[in-house]
Amino acid sequence: WENGEFQEHSSMMVAKWQDREYRDRTLTTRANLGYYSSKLHKSVKKAIVDSGIDGFESEKYVAGYMVDEIDSNRNVILEVFGDFWHCNPSLYNSDDTISLDGNVFSVSEIWERDKNRIKNLSGNGYSVYIIWESDFERNPGQVISDFSLWLSDIVTVKMEAYKK
Repeated sequence: WENGEFQEHSSMMVAKWQDREYRDRTLTTRANLGYYSSKLHKSVKKAIVDSGIDGFESEKYVAGYMVDEIDSNRNVILEVFGDFWHCNPSLYNSDDTISLDGNVFSVSEIWERDKNRIKNLSGNGYSVYIIWESDFERNPGQVISDFSLWLSDIVTVKMEAYKK
């Protein structure tokens, strides 16, 4: 999707999706209407809002990637990683394989893809935090509390660097 390449739609839809302006406008509209990439993402977003953490926008393009949540003022990105789609290391071994959209990938390929994603986002000045599906499902309050503490630490570190 992010590159305008998605084979399962009509040629008209593919042509529209390849237009960056159309894509950005569509994704912004989806986010503004409360659409989320997954039920998990929607649950995490609700927990964040309920805990009083504000300033985050859903599903925005940053450095060529669609991110789950971004606070542009603090240069912070929150990614919500599903255990299956991102092959949670606590559940998968590096030599396991999975089938995504009809293609077979090694778990290590998925991890490398995600590592490069985080590296690129960080390289563009963003601090990135990941919430794993199983962690959130096991103890959502603790996960949001941990995120809130991390967010406070990031802001403090950035303020200290600014003062220097």
